[in-house]
Amino acid sequence: MGKIILFFYCLLCFQFLAAQSLPINGSVVINGNSPEGAKVIVNKNGKKLDEISITKKGRFDLKLALGADYKMTFSKDGYVAKIVTINTEVPEESIEANPNFPPVKLIINLFPHVDGVDLSIFKQSIAILSYNPELDDFTFDKEYSEKIKTRIAKTEQEVRRLLATQSSAMLEKERKFAALVNKGQQSFDNKEWNTAIGYWNEALQIKPDHKELEKQISAARQEIEQEASRKATELQNERAYKLLLASADSMFHAKQYKEAKDKYTTATRLNDKDVYPANKIQEINSILTALAKQETAKLKQEEEKNIAYQKAINIANQAFTAKEYTKAIGVYKQASDIKTNETYPKEMIAKAEQALAELKKQEAAEAEQKRLELERINHLKNKYNTLIAKADSAFRTENYALAKIHYTSAENLRLNEEYPKEQIGKINKIINSSQYKTKLTEYNKNKTLGEKSMQQKNYAGAKVYFQKALSILTIDQEAIEQQITEIDRLIEESRIAEIEKNYKENIGKADKAYQEKAYAVARFYYKKALEIKTDNKYASERLTEVEKLIGERQSKETEL
Repeated sequence: MGKIILFFYCLLCFQFLAAQSLPINGSVVINGNSPEGAKVIVNKNGKKLDEISITKKGRFDLKLALGADYKMTFSKDGYVAKIVTINTEVPEESIEANPNFPPVKLIINLFPHVDGVDLSIFKQSIAILSYNPELDDFTFDKEYSEKIKTRIAKTEQEVRRLLATQSSAMLEKERKFAALVNKGQQSFDNKEWNTAIGYWNEALQIKPDHKELEKQISAARQEIEQEASRKATELQNERAYKLLLASADSMFHAKQYKEAKDKYTTATRLNDKDVYPANKIQEINSILTALAKQETAKLKQEEEKNIAYQKAINIANQAFTAKEYTKAIGVYKQASDIKTNETYPKEMIAKAEQALAELKKQEAAEAEQKRLELERINHLKNKYNTLIAKADSAFRTENYALAKIHYTSAENLRLNEEYPKEQIGKINKIINSSQYKTKLTEYNKNKTLGEKSMQQKNYAGAKVYFQKALSILTIDQEAIEQQITEIDRLIEESRIAEIEKNYKENIGKADKAYQEKAYAVARFYYKKALEIKTDNKYASERLTEVEKLIGERQSKETEL
C-alpha cells in the first residue's frame, strides 16, 4: 500500500513540475534592416521542439518548461546566427515554495554575414542561463561571458569595417539602378510599353534577381497583348453583329418570336447605335402580347373545369381518408363525369368499394376479438378468486408457506390487485421476527472485532467497532467505555509522536540545504517545519536568515 501511495505522490510531483515554466521574451534587432524573416529554433534536450518566425516588430515570447536543457538559435538568411543556452533544472522544493519566475528578456542583435571574417566563435553559445540555488533565481554565467566577450567584440568590429568599405560601391550601383527604374516607369505611364521594357531590362543587368522588376516587365507585356486583343475583339464583334441580325431576321419570318427577340437583344449589346434591332424587339413584343391574350382566354376556360374537378377530388379524398367510403364513391363518380379521360377517380372508386368490404369484415373480426378477451378476463378472475379463497383459508390456519404460494400465484395472474402483495408482506414480517437474537449476534460480532483490532493496534477501527456494539446493546457498557478512553489516549500519543518525527525530518533537510548554500531548498523545509510547530523559535529564526540571503527574484534584460 505504501509503495502505491509513493507512486502517486511522485506522479503528482511530476505533473506539478511540468506545469511550471520560465518566461523568455524579447526582440531580434537588425541595424538598418527589418527583422522580418528571422527565426528562432528551440531545441529541448538535443531535439528540435519549435521554430518561431519573427515579424516586422521583432518580438518573440516563449515559455520553457522546467527540468530540461534548451538551445535557442536566432538566425536570418545572410546574417550570422547567435546561440543562447538555457538549463531549467530547479529543485522541486524551490518550485513548490515559489513556482513563479520573473521573465528573462533577451535583445539579440544580428549582423550581416561577411566573407573573409572568422565567425567560428558564433558556433558556440554567446550566453548561458541557469538556476542559482543561492539566489533562488536564474542568472547568466558571468565567467563564461567574460571568457568570450573580447573575441565576439573583435569579430563584430571586423564585420563593421568590411561593410563600410563595400557601401560606397553599392551606393553608385543603387543610384544607376534607381534611374533606370524611374525612366521605365515614366515610359510605362505614357503607355510606351516597349520603351519601358527596354529600361527595365537594362536595370535587371544590375540586379538580375529583382523580382519586382520582372513583375513590371510582365505587366508591360500584358498591356501590349491586351491592346492587340482589344483591336481584334472590335473586329470580331462587328462580324458577330451582322451574323446575329441575319439569324434574328430568319427566326422572325419563321414566327420563332422569342428566339428572334433574344438574338436582337444580343445584337443591341454589340452595337447600341443601330436602331434596327430595337425596332424589331418592339414589334415582337406587340405580337407576343396579342398571342398571350388568346392563350389566357383558353386557359381560363380550362382552369374553371380543373377547379370543379379538383374540388370534387378533394371532397372525395377527405371522405376516403375518414373511411366514409359510400360518400367517397359518389363524389369520385361526379369528378369522373367532369373529366371523363382521368383514370384517378375510376381507380379510387374501385379502392373505396374494396375498402368498404374490408371495413365490414374488420368490424366483425373486432367484435369477435372483444368477446374472446372478455371471456379470458372472466376466466382469470374466477381463477384469482379461487386462489385467494385458498390463500385466506391457509392464512387463517397459520399455514403461511401454503398461503404465500397461493397469494404469489394470484399476484402472477397480473390483474393489478394489491391484496395479494399486502398479504405476502404480512407473512414475511411474521416469519422473520427473531429480533433480539439478531441484535445479540451483531453485538458479539462487533465486540469481538473491536478486541481483535486492539490486538492489531488498529485503534481507530477498534473504536468504531466498540461504539457500534454499544449502539446495539449496552451490555458491559462500563468496560467498553474504559476501552474507548484507552484508545483515545493511544491515538493522541501516536499523533504527537508522528508530529515530532515529521518536524525532525524537515529540520534535518533544511539544515543540510543551508550548509550546502541551497537556500531556496532550505527555506522550503524550514517553512514545512513551521507548519508542524508554528511557534518553533529555531525554525523561525533560520527562515528569516535564509530569506535575507535569497532576496526577491528579479526580471532580467540582457543585450547580446
